[in-house]
Amino acid sequence: MITLTDLAVEKILQQMQKKHEPKESALRIAVTGRGREGFVYDFSFLNKAEKIAQDIEVEIGELSVFIDAESVEKVKGAKFDYMEKESQAGIRVENPNPLWPDNPLAEKVQELIDRELNPAIAGHGGYIILIDVKDDQAIIEMGGGCQGCGMAHMTLRNGVETMIKYKIPEIKEVVDQTDHSSGTNPYFEKPSEI
Repeated sequence: MITLTDLAVEKILQQMQKKHEPKESALRIAVTGRGREGFVYDFSFLNKAEKIAQDIEVEIGELSVFIDAESVEKVKGAKFDYMEKESQAGIRVENPNPLWPDNPLAEKVQELIDRELNPAIAGHGGYIILIDVKDDQAIIEMGGGCQGCGMAHMTLRNGVETMIKYKIPEIKEVVDQTDHSSGTNPYFEKPSEI
């Protein structure tokens, strides 16, 4: 189903040992969206007892891996490796799966986000991830300087939604599922309540 290199397993187990007992814990992998670099992944450690019933469990050496049920088809055949480059280190994923199989409308929205919207908000440290396109709805998440930004609602309604609906008239609604309360570096702080 998926492959983790020996080095990736070793580094993941080292990180897991810092806060968890590896024999009682698992790495959970979920695809949370799509971005310019491909799929966007969420990696988390959890106790095996916290496994979500639908998750698929895979044993790779000493490492237990839970794969989010909705992400299984998106990660099938993917290779997870550990990389260190300059001052950055982390998991690199080589994923052969297409971002939007059988969804040409989502492909159009993704292309618009990659070519026009993300470059426009990059100056504020922000970015947009396309989570899904269902019927006439584009579901997005805002990150970076946009997450928790006092102007995020304006950016969404007057910029992002307007452009998507204008350039792709099949989209009638843009839904923001961002948790703006957890933004750690918003471009504009929300005014404090008096």
